[in-house]
Amino acid sequence: MNASKIAYAAVLACAASSQTALAAPTVTSIIDLGRLSADASEKTYAYNVNASGLISGRSALGANNTAFTGSMGSGALTALASNVVVGTTSYTSYQANASNAAGITVGAAARSAAGLNTGSGAVALKWSGGVANVLNMGNDVTPASANSQMMGRALDINDAGTIVGQVGSSIYSRGQIWAADGTAMNMPTASNGTVVKVATGINDRGIVIGEGWADGKTDGTAVRKAAIVYDPFWGTTTELLPNLAGVTANGALANDISNGGFVTGQLFNGSAATGSFLWKSGVMSLIPQLAGTSSFIATGVNSFGWVVGTAMAGTKLTPWVFDGSATYSLSSLLPADSGVSFLGTSSTQSVLGLSINDAGVVVGSMASFNGSTTVGHAFALTIPDAAIAAVPEPQSYALLLSGLALLGWVARRRTGLNDA
Repeated sequence: MNASKIAYAAVLACAASSQTALAAPTVTSIIDLGRLSADASEKTYAYNVNASGLISGRSALGANNTAFTGSMGSGALTALASNVVVGTTSYTSYQANASNAAGITVGAAARSAAGLNTGSGAVALKWSGGVANVLNMGNDVTPASANSQMMGRALDINDAGTIVGQVGSSIYSRGQIWAADGTAMNMPTASNGTVVKVATGINDRGIVIGEGWADGKTDGTAVRKAAIVYDPFWGTTTELLPNLAGVTANGALANDISNGGFVTGQLFNGSAATGSFLWKSGVMSLIPQLAGTSSFIATGVNSFGWVVGTAMAGTKLTPWVFDGSATYSLSSLLPADSGVSFLGTSSTQSVLGLSINDAGVVVGSMASFNGSTTVGHAFALTIPDAAIAAVPEPQSYALLLSGLALLGWVARRRTGLNDA
């Protein structure tokens, strides 16, 4: 290929990659992950899908909650061990929050379903080799007067086996990091004095995100929410301050981080939610809110900057996806004959789009499948476009500029030859 064709190829390749997000994405497959039992009242919720497609979540049947893993390939769910006893306390509620490439899964066991989401009355767990192990929660500073036992939950794990989550609950909670050998440390306080209350995610580079109470507050008064990024390599703990033109926000919460370095979460002005954001390398951008919705919450992001989340459409929850340029309801992307409904009959039905991996697999829970009333069944669907970069990286622009420069050089060379 001559220099002119090479240059044109470089320009076209870059243009094609940067235009990928302009066309509406498509869903090519979707499956109902079903339930663990034959009881039609059982509900299942998928919370995370890792790079290899392993799904983590929870089954709810009456007062019992069971942690599970599954995969889109098999379409089957597997219950995890639920026989944890600490002292004289046994637990009826279990939840799996994430798994790594080695199949190690982390989550929590609690005395009630509510504790799975707050850490109250819960213990942090790691499932490995079919066994549930309670993580070291010695950093819990909750006084005995507030609770009679240590509390905590594990929320994420990377491929090196580092686990993040929290110990304690309410005003006593602290973001926690467990090394692969089981040693534990509190997530460092940010440089501006922000106390990290929960470590919410970690990527394979070991970068941790968390939620904090800003301005050094630990007692819950005059709290400003803070999204935190901790980089152990550089030893920095930094708050992601909202700096978006036209957006009223003085704080944020970080909900997910990808191996590509993208962080996503929710913006706040005081206690009022004001939208969702996408952040990378010091730059924060506003995710366009789905038209006609409120309570717009970003919950998952992949390495290419695709984001998933939930919003309220009237009185109903609906999942959405952001492709780097536009936000779509997942319902609008489904084939006409999919048989899937994401819109429940009320806001009490957990119809969620929670996690997305680098292969474009999205997991959550749906309202119904093929006309059945399987409210709250976990689903997994594939958006192939989400495996392609949504936002052109700096190197893409560099390629474009180099291609244009090469075209200019070729043009000048040809002009010189013609003049000769």
